[in-house]
Amino acid sequence: MIDTEITTEIEASDGAESGAINAKQMIALPMLAAGRSYKDVAAELGISAGTIRNWVSGHVPFKSELARLRRDLYLESTEMLRAIALDATQALRNVIVDPESSARDRVSAARVVLQFTHDKTTVHHVNSDDAAAASIANILKDWKHEAV
Repeated sequence: MIDTEITTEIEASDGAESGAINAKQMIALPMLAAGRSYKDVAAELGISAGTIRNWVSGHVPFKSELARLRRDLYLESTEMLRAIALDATQALRNVIVDPESSARDRVSAARVVLQFTHDKTTVHHVNSDDAAAASIANILKDWKHEAV
């Protein structure tokens, strides 16, 4: 019978000595970057959650690649949100200016716009280098001027 502590040490050091990322680590990286738990990833790979913890905390190449993947996923998600934010803003504007929209829908859309424009964490902190956010901020400013 093999001692589980020795097995865990062997799993944790697999690839660590050479500084390379091994096959199991390559499989684990996208799962962890996507937010899966150590326990789930370990079960899928047939290793212990402690091994995953060791990779994340002590295996420099693995740790660096995981950080890069998480950063890439964050940037990709942010870009996707920016892309749909302009469409959502335009959809709200269409509801507000369309005389065929019900009064209830127009008020609901206007309420969303007003909440957005008065939320200090959004409009007041728009990065001037962010074209999508600046475009949305300009549309909202135009609405304010049209309403006056």
